[in-house]
Amino acid sequence: MREIKFRVWDTKSKNWIQNDVVIRLNGRIVEVSYGELMGEETGCILQQFTGLKDKNGKEIYDGDIVFFDDHEIASKPYIGRAEVFWCDDLTLCNSPQWALWAIGEKSGYYGYLIGEIEVIGNIFENPDLLK
Repeated sequence: MREIKFRVWDTKSKNWIQNDVVIRLNGRIVEVSYGELMGEETGCILQQFTGLKDKNGKEIYDGDIVFFDDHEIASKPYIGRAEVFWCDDLTLCNSPQWALWAIGEKSGYYGYLIGEIEVIGNIFENPDLLK
């Protein structure tokens, strides 16, 4: 069975929330500390675990930046960086799926997560990797 996990980025403190959180059905996030509800958080961004791990065994989340190779874009070998995202735009992908958005020279939709992938950062802590 696939593990369903999330991590939470706090846009105010610019850090990951280290305490447990409760995700309400309305999408609101409540931080939990020592078993007590601490109050609703605002300015937080949820990132879902893809259920996949990189070549080093590190969990891959939505918003991670990965280095990948052994892929092809437009029938040409491609080695580079990409952002992991949930693609539900059927003009880009055949069906909803975790996908890669290539960064750099051949930027654009790549496709699903296969091949040699290594997590090298994420969009919050390493925005410079998006350039």
